[in-house]
Amino acid sequence: MNQVYILGGAQTDFARNWAREGLEIYDMFAQALGAAITDAAIEPAQIEVGHVGNFVAELFTRQGLINGFFGQLYPELAAIPTSRHEAACASGSIAMLSAMRDIEAGHYDIACVLGLEYMRNVDGRTGAEYLGAAAWQGHEATDCSYPWPHMFDRITREYEQRHGINSDHLARIAEINFGNARANPNAQSRDWQFPAGCFSQDDTLNPVIEGRVRKMDCGQITDGAACVILASEQAARAHADKHGLQLSDIPRIKGWGHRSAPILLERKLQLSAGQPLLFPHVQTMMQDALRRGASAISLSWMDWRPTTASRSPNTWRLTTAA
Repeated sequence: MNQVYILGGAQTDFARNWAREGLEIYDMFAQALGAAITDAAIEPAQIEVGHVGNFVAELFTRQGLINGFFGQLYPELAAIPTSRHEAACASGSIAMLSAMRDIEAGHYDIACVLGLEYMRNVDGRTGAEYLGAAAWQGHEATDCSYPWPHMFDRITREYEQRHGINSDHLARIAEINFGNARANPNAQSRDWQFPAGCFSQDDTLNPVIEGRVRKMDCGQITDGAACVILASEQAARAHADKHGLQLSDIPRIKGWGHRSAPILLERKLQLSAGQPLLFPHVQTMMQDALRRGASAISLSWMDWRPTTASRSPNTWRLTTAA
């Protein structure tokens, strides 16, 4: 099996609102791809296959054939094979896994993977409705205004039943998450200011959204894209020689995990009834990745900082669950 290496990559600034700038999802795609090509120090014509991960652009932008943007942007890519992948929150990871399979099978030597979402062009309630496409329409979250906060309230209640829960701990998790964003130069909320008491049970400063889920517990709807350039060992070795690097300077993917579960939340919880873990398939996914990469130092997706210089540690571990 061919090893899969990472020649470079890029992210957009997740604080940007592309619609307010008068820009489209194509512009986001173009910026991420162009920056990744520059970071990887390759020519567009070296890309042999392209994969796009996206959840529901048909709803937010009325655009489906996003993978057609490769050839629209670069004439050199006008006839390469491309595809788009949807797996809810794991859409980008599934695109990544698909590109890895292309390389491991020996079909192609250099693959481009691009994940993007354009979601801040609608109001919050409409965005929540669109995101509800990842639930089972007409079968769950039918009596609420915000489907996913409603579903996470159900998860919170199930966790409380099995283990007990302290609402102050939930508020502290939210506070830590927003605090971590301050250290991420691309995070949407990196410069946000929070008044004292907003990470509490105060109904004014931290109002209830659904059940026990409050405003500060909720993830933010965000615009953003990320792109990576993957390569076979043969292509990575040639790339290293061209740029005066050792093959060991180029990161490679050592382990990966992928598991799924039934779409209906209640069915998921039924399957794990009586167990300590609500979603044991997530644990199995991580165990798969650790087993495959047991001998490697790993980098998480968000820890990696792309540069054109020598990269070390030299391994990624990729995990995904839907």
